Amino acid sequence: MTQENLALEAGLERVFISWMENGHKQATFQTMLKLARALNCSAAELVSEAEAFLTAAESKS
Repeated sequence: MTQENLALEAGLERVFISWMENGHKQATFQTMLKLARALNCSAAELVSEAEAFLTAAESKS
């Protein structure tokens, strides 16, 4: 899914998606719910995936 598609599905701005991906912005709980709905998953699944990604990134540094 592109940033543009995700933004449209979640009702967010594409630039905000980019800022989050690059670590310049953090999602609020409400934004996490919007993203989860757009991705057809639960907020818990989204947080779990993000946690796994961050853990893997930390172990590489």
